[in-house]
Amino acid sequence: MVKEVEIEFKQLVTDKQFQELVNHFTIDQDTFVEQHNHYLDTKEFLLKEKKCSVRIREKAETFTLTLKVPKENAVEETHQTLSKEDAESVFNQQFTPTVEMIGALSEFHVTLNDLYHFGTLSTERAYIPFQDGVLFFDKSNYLGETDYELEYEASDYQRGKEVFENLLKQFNIIQTPTDTKVKRFFKKKFPTL
Repeated sequence: MVKEVEIEFKQLVTDKQFQELVNHFTIDQDTFVEQHNHYLDTKEFLLKEKKCSVRIREKAETFTLTLKVPKENAVEETHQTLSKEDAESVFNQQFTPTVEMIGALSEFHVTLNDLYHFGTLSTERAYIPFQDGVLFFDKSNYLGETDYELEYEASDYQRGKEVFENLLKQFNIIQTPTDTKVKRFFKKKFPTL
């Protein structure tokens, strides 16, 4: 069980802008790794109402259960490593998480067995170290949609904001509000929600 705080900045970009960035940073296509985010919530969307989310990330035969809770200028993440069988048990609402995960979910009056698997967003991701942080290049596919995202993870909010804004200016990318992947997934799946 791991808890961490993540400070990240993100921007959706066009396919053309994405290719320019990938070319500029000489990101080889072979460095992109596919990962699958399986999103869960209660049927009443109790976590979504509180701006929280639960996902199982499947990457290279590893599975990680993550609860994401927004904090000021950051996101607190609680992780639990799962086996493939554990992940399938979560999808079938028959899994008992660690005591720490039970405690984290109970803050929202939710148990893991209350959660329903709504679907999957798949991402081809590459990343590089960049100015005291990590720069991610994501191409995501979900529900017939493909989008491209630039994401910067930093250890300090103000420094990260400055680095990210300067990077966008360098490539003439207009900064616009960008939803998280889970929000984009649920907006596409439930447009009227």
